[in-house]
Formats: sequence, C-alpha cells, structure tokens
Amino acid sequence: MTERHLVVLAGAGALADEAIVALQLTNERVTIVPLPPRSTGAGTDRARAGLPDPAALIAGFLAAGVTQATMVGRVDFPAAARNRLAAGTGSAGLGDLGLMGAVARLFQRAGIALVGIHEVVPDFLAAEGLIAGPDPDFGLGDLSRRAILAARTVGSLELGQGVVIGNGRAVAAEDAGGTDALLRRVADLRRSGLAGGADEVLVLGKALKPGQPLFVDLPTIGPETVRLAADAGLAAIVVEAGRSLVVGRPELSRLAEKFGITVVACQVDG
Repeated sequence: MTERHLVVLAGAGALADEAIVALQLTNERVTIVPLPPRSTGAGTDRARAGLPDPAALIAGFLAAGVTQATMVGRVDFPAAARNRLAAGTGSAGLGDLGLMGAVARLFQRAGIALVGIHEVVPDFLAAEGLIAGPDPDFGLGDLSRRAILAARTVGSLELGQGVVIGNGRAVAAEDAGGTDALLRRVADLRRSGLAGGADEVLVLGKALKPGQPLFVDLPTIGPETVRLAADAGLAAIVVEAGRSLVVGRPELSRLAEKFGITVVACQVDG
C-alpha cells in the first residue's frame, strides 16, 4: 500500500492553525505549503507565492510523491495573482466556484486526490444538533431552516456563505468582507435602530454555496463568530450540518454560554 503523503495548502486563520497542529501530531507524512497571507515557518514548503503557476506546483508535488492535497484557511488573491491563476487553469472569466473547479481538475488529472480538511481532521465537522450555548427558549426550528435557505440564496449569487435574518426578513448578507464584517454591519444597524427591535430575534445562518465543492472553503465558525454575534445582539448561530466546520470549540462553548447564544447545526433539504 502506498504511504499517504498529504500536502496542506494553508492560508491564514484559526482553522488553518488548528488543522496544522492536529496533522503534525499524526504519524503520517504531511507537507505544509503556506499561501498568502500566511508566512513561512518551520516545517513549511516555500514553493508557493499564491499558486501563480499551478501546473508547476503540481509537478513539484508529483516529484515529491504527494498523494493527497487539502486546502484550508483564508487566502488573499490580489487581482493580478487571480488573473494568473485563472489563465493557468483555463478558468478566465469564471467566478470562485469555476476557479476552484479548474484547480481541482488539474490535481485530478495529475492523480492527486483533493480532499476536504474535514476528511483528514474529522473533529472539525459540525454534527447535527446543539453545538454550544443554551437550548433556545424561542421557536428556532423554522428560523433555522429559513436561515440556511437564505444563506444558500446568498451563495448562489457568489456573494458569501452567510446571512442574518430576523423574524420575517433578511437583515444583511455576507459579501467579500466575510462573516466578521457582516456581523459588524449588523451591530451598526442595531445601534442605529434599523435592526433587532424588542421583539425581533436575529439569527446568523451559514451554508455551503450551491454547487460548491467540499474540498475547500466550507462555512466555518469559531469563538470570534460568537463574540461578534453577541455584539450584534444575535440570539443564535445556525450552520449546515455535515457541511460546516467549527474551530476553537472549547472557547466557542464558553462564550456561547457566557452570552447566551445558541449554536446549532441543522440539516435542511431543498
């Protein structure tokens, strides 16, 4: 049996940090390739520079005996780097999903399996049910379903993976700024009286974009999500079960209890 040699294309953020620590504690062969804005460090491969030439990078992986690859963390792609990557993969003019699909095909043609970080560190995956915080004392079932469906709608527009909804309306949607920026906007809206009235329950929903591959950029929450949700006056955070990641679970649980925010994962059909 061929020994697995896993390469981790690692961007920045807590998820990437935790994944690297977990993988380096295993007895398997793991190579870390840092992508901007992540800096190089001990045990990392410096052949990176934002994937300017993915074909050459994959050729190097094959020469090193790489059998699997995974992507994790936030990666900064300035317009010039993105254009080079798009040209190198034949995906010019395509959105994020098209670009990732083109990268995936390059790996597949080379015989290197692209796997999701949840496949190599399964503890990250959000299982269905209560993740943290109190059992809700409000009707979360219907709100959860609506939040996930609204997040999918946002994703279908290539905006982001998250949305904040109230009792009967969408309040704000995630864009290129990410979930943290979304929650800060909602906090501003609340302070200005434009969201979160006395009887309005606000919920953050996060879901996979329709058609999005499972090997990269799964919806992710962590302690900072809970902190910002509390500042925005949210009652709950809802993620898609089996297709979302949870990072920093002990601290996330502590903060969810402290602020009284319910964190759940639910399965929604349709």
